[in-house]
Amino acid sequence: MKNIYNLKSFYTHLLKNKLYTSIEIFGFSVSLIFVFFIAIYTVQELSTDKFQTKADRIFIVGHQDEPVTGAAIAYKLKERYPEIEKVCPVVVYDYNGDTPISSADRKLNASILFADSTFFDLFSFKLLRGNPTDALVSMNSAVISQSFAKKFFGTDDVLGKTIQVGDSTTVTISGVVEDLRNSALPESDIILPWRLVTKFNYTLDVNELHNATGVIAFVLTHEGVDFRLKANEIRDWYKTFFWFYERGIVKEVKIESLTDFYMTGWGNGYPLRSGDRDFILILMFVGILILIFAILNYINLTVAQSGYRYKEMAMRRLLGSSRKELMFRLMLESILLVFISVFISVLLTLSGKAFINDLLGANLDFSLLYSPLWIAIQLGLVLFVGCLSGWLPAFIISAVEPIEIVRGSFRRKTKMVFSKIFIVFQNLITIVMLSASLIMILQINHLQDAPLGYNTKKLYEVRVGGIMNKDQIQTFRNELRALPSVKRVGFTIGSPTGGSNNLSAHYETGGEVKTIGFQQYKMDKECFEMLGLKMLRSNQISGDGDFINTEALRQMNLPEDANSFTINKDMKINIAGIISDFHERNILGRVPPISFKFLKPNETGWSVIVEIQGNPIKAQKEIADIFEQIAGVTINAYFMDKQIENTFQSQIRLAKIISVFTGIAILISILGLIAMSTYFIQQKEREIAIRKVFGSTNQGILIQLVRTFLMYVLIAFIIATPIAYYFMSDWLDAYSYRIDLSAWIFLVVGFFSALVSFVVVVFQSWRASNSNPVKNLKSE
Repeated sequence: MKNIYNLKSFYTHLLKNKLYTSIEIFGFSVSLIFVFFIAIYTVQELSTDKFQTKADRIFIVGHQDEPVTGAAIAYKLKERYPEIEKVCPVVVYDYNGDTPISSADRKLNASILFADSTFFDLFSFKLLRGNPTDALVSMNSAVISQSFAKKFFGTDDVLGKTIQVGDSTTVTISGVVEDLRNSALPESDIILPWRLVTKFNYTLDVNELHNATGVIAFVLTHEGVDFRLKANEIRDWYKTFFWFYERGIVKEVKIESLTDFYMTGWGNGYPLRSGDRDFILILMFVGILILIFAILNYINLTVAQSGYRYKEMAMRRLLGSSRKELMFRLMLESILLVFISVFISVLLTLSGKAFINDLLGANLDFSLLYSPLWIAIQLGLVLFVGCLSGWLPAFIISAVEPIEIVRGSFRRKTKMVFSKIFIVFQNLITIVMLSASLIMILQINHLQDAPLGYNTKKLYEVRVGGIMNKDQIQTFRNELRALPSVKRVGFTIGSPTGGSNNLSAHYETGGEVKTIGFQQYKMDKECFEMLGLKMLRSNQISGDGDFINTEALRQMNLPEDANSFTINKDMKINIAGIISDFHERNILGRVPPISFKFLKPNETGWSVIVEIQGNPIKAQKEIADIFEQIAGVTINAYFMDKQIENTFQSQIRLAKIISVFTGIAILISILGLIAMSTYFIQQKEREIAIRKVFGSTNQGILIQLVRTFLMYVLIAFIIATPIAYYFMSDWLDAYSYRIDLSAWIFLVVGFFSALVSFVVVVFQSWRASNSNPVKNLKSE
């Protein structure tokens, strides 16, 4: 029994077979990296807001399509419903971190959240410094995140320090909170008192309902209350005083618990964060597939590698070792290799944090890997894979009489059925994933290149509203016009990629009152021309009037030559002309009814649109330098075509992940084919030698060997193509603007897979076909 623990022969065997050893460890380790990060991401997503001790009592009250409501609603709900213990209205003012923050000579941009003083009563975010009961009570107080404190001041010991938010609001730091992570609430640098919000957005008066969609209303109920049951009752109550419901613009109230909100997809979560359940399920499926793929590949290679040890195991049997001892020995050796592979994969996962976070667009907590539970899971994986991959070859070897192995007859009898099936399985998975990756890339490019009704190429949008005053904006435009890299500069209030104001109104048509939601745009003529918008008709009216688009005409059932229309019973609007339709943000966005005006000569806008000529990187830097000199803060700008691309981030992210996994699958397939073709050809040495003795040519033998492996690819292709077609057709059905699944996509994938297999095995097949038959027959 002591000989079981003597691994010297195993070590010698590994040194003699470095190729197999390297492929086994490398292939399994690389696969586990992606299995680990998928597991971490899945656990983190599914545990969002689960740390909130009152999550099951916190509800979000919003409209049917979005989790927001009017400013005064939270307080009105508190007055009406005794089931509510506390309320906390929240405004995500600056999701992108564009608000300028200054203190003495320090300047930085930050993301801002406005919240009621009850914020820390509802939520379990840890206040590291300060008192949670009064941190947001004073109108001039502020709570900042720990990471922002360290970035801005170099320390989190900042209580009592003052900062200026925006142009003129000075506040004193009353608390430092841990970063708002793993929550539907977005990570925010600064939390300001709720009642300060009107300084930044006058429509959010805490006592009014002017803005019907600007506030997230969190309510904390007493124990045992399911506030979702009140939705219809609240809707009927809203109709008595809330204009949004009185006019029928919104017809339903929706209420969701914080526990369930993240995965509901309610209004895409905005302005809160939301998860993508379908994405997580796809990711989990891919992760399980990769794990199975890696385990089977590892077992297959172990079985193949054990062929070199048949004689050693036979001699041990002849010298007195029992079948049980041999099986235990092989399993112990396999467990050791799996342990090394898992250890390497953990190190590589930790070292690749930046790449993985970028790939998933997340901030993963990799400390999970060395938590007690995860260490236990990893050890369980080691034992499972090690025992299984050791047991199978041990069972095969120990089931055969030792004398057969010594004579060499066992090797000739081996059919390698498991290995052949796995080679087909490897190619099947590779073809399916390669097809999915290619189709996703083609569809995303199709969406990004779609005609939108406006130009995006070489247009750079710079946000200036709330950062610069009117004189600074004019100076900024003048300095930009002097740059050789700038062709034109224009002002705009609202843009097709960034959004605009909404004007909801009702109108009468055919004796029926209907609602329309205009998107309001104001821009100068330079901006209008840069965007490539078209004036379809100008009515040449004198006085004030609005241009509208053909979609507005269609929705209001107006004739093409209409000169005016009436909204809200008595508001008559003259039609100055008709402009062309365009999609909001991307091709999947709606074509909205537009109300458009040209800016007056002395007016500026929210944004400056710059048309760039020449080197875009150089122009970007020059524009940023001028902006920062004038505004004193970091520029917030983007290329409009890049902004379109960003609207497809979830699709692009999924395509990247599938592409990475496809690359891993191809790599594992190549490594497996190298090892398996070597072993397979060695099994065929005697057959090849006999064929050559009877007159077969080197070329004929080479073709036969290569054809054998290509046959496996063909079988995999026949099985994989309908599978890939079914799943990708279902995926494409979600898009109104989509590519067609033509046959050439699958033919290209099949050809590529065959080419990979051909290149991998042709060299080794060539060596086998050109070997000396006499030498091979003697070895038998």
